[in-house]
Amino acid sequence: MPCLLALVLCHIAPAAAQSPDQSTVFGDWERVCSTDGACVFSQANADADTNDIRMRTEISRVSDTQILMSVVVPDSVLLTEGPWLTIDGIYVGELNYVQCPGGCLARILFTDQQFRLVSGGTRGVITVTAGGQRVGLVVSMDGLQDGLASLDDL
Repeated sequence: MPCLLALVLCHIAPAAAQSPDQSTVFGDWERVCSTDGACVFSQANADADTNDIRMRTEISRVSDTQILMSVVVPDSVLLTEGPWLTIDGIYVGELNYVQCPGGCLARILFTDQQFRLVSGGTRGVITVTAGGQRVGLVVSMDGLQDGLASLDDL
């Protein structure tokens, strides 16, 4: 898992390099904004026993109308079957793997309908296949709606 954490930290390093006053917490999500106004919402999913990061979820606006979700999962997941997202039990879509050096980065560019489901949802699950078994990793939605709404105030 240390490799996964290193990948995650490298992936978010530009956002994390901000001064602490650029960071705001919304429930289980943290919004970090750069000086140019670009913001990313992130959440870490840790193992309850070891506190090792099992997954990191990031949501960012890539244009006025497009929202991107990026998920970093351990490199032990099955790559032939990408992870998929459900919100409140409703299938939202499959994420496509982008890279896997020490952890696999998967992304989905939300349609308007998918984004409405995500932003209004109460419980998200990213399902991956690891060790021949499907594993559901919970993504808390607590604070995400308020956090995303705060982008309009920036």
